[in-house]
Amino acid sequence: MNPVIRLVPLCLLLAACGEGQGASGAEPIAEAQIVAPIVALSASEVAAMREATEPPIFIDVRTPEEYAEGHIPGARLMPLAEFDPAALDGEMVVLYCRSGRRSEEAAVRLAAHRGETVAHMEGGIIAWEEAGLPVETP
Repeated sequence: MNPVIRLVPLCLLLAACGEGQGASGAEPIAEAQIVAPIVALSASEVAAMREATEPPIFIDVRTPEEYAEGHIPGARLMPLAEFDPAALDGEMVVLYCRSGRRSEEAAVRLAAHRGETVAHMEGGIIAWEEAGLPVETP
């Protein structure tokens, strides 16, 4: 089963558990502040997704220079500085960067735009390379 599909119900359940409460647990949250959950996938989960019948599109949110140093084969470059969530409408994507920080930021923006769960790769390309997975260079 696709790791994202498997994790969506859990994320939705976790989001629902805290809905309507602020950080203190007593203050209500405005409806606009509730954002769809972000799923952090491991490098091995992302690698397995590449083998799916309909694999997601891998979006690298690093700089063009970082992308040129090596990226997941077939990944599309969309630097965080130019990240446009609307450009990904209708596409199943997994976001990644160098370490996971920028891809998480992009995932938050994409989830807010879509109103649904979005996945990013925890540990970024560093975790991918540490797992011995293939890297493509131009």
